[in-house]
Amino acid sequence: MSLTKLLNTAVLSTAVGISGLVGNPTLAYGEETVKEPQKKEQGPVQEYKKHDHSAEFYSSAYTIKNIKDLEAELVKHPEPSGYERLCDLWFENKDFRRTGQVAQEMIKRFPKDWRGYQGMAVSLGERGMLDQAWSFLERAKSLDPNHPEIFLSFGEIQNRRGNLISAISYFNQALKIKPDFEPARLYREEVLGRLSH
Repeated sequence: MSLTKLLNTAVLSTAVGISGLVGNPTLAYGEETVKEPQKKEQGPVQEYKKHDHSAEFYSSAYTIKNIKDLEAELVKHPEPSGYERLCDLWFENKDFRRTGQVAQEMIKRFPKDWRGYQGMAVSLGERGMLDQAWSFLERAKSLDPNHPEIFLSFGEIQNRRGNLISAISYFNQALKIKPDFEPARLYREEVLGRLSH
């Protein structure tokens, strides 16, 4: 897995501890055909936030067979962690429009949960809409300013804009919140390397 793919995956998957996905069988979804991920064995799943009562349901103890299964479960059990997982799956399939649609649904259902705004920001950022992505990150930060993923995304936007010093500052903020946050460390090293040349 390339550094860029690893870092992009980490933006959405850090909170749920999703493992890498491989393969490319297809799954019909409405009129579209999307790639359905096959899962490797899942590693340890990070602990979910205490307020999320369905953590065990979406953890490694429960294997989501595919996107359709997860969507069906969300109808029965609409929980933020499930929507976050669905965003991860669409993101892994590089369908950033669908990632955004799931994030919008999460915002509609859980307007006080920062993860929907983070997912929307990542979706918009991947589609080149950096100003709009920034606005969604600001909203996520206003809801809960203690998540390194938010600062990682701010840093990535600044990196894409060419504001390398500002990007490093955001990566450092993410590391201040969570010193062992590997995606922020890797991005910071990459940007520092570009600055030194």
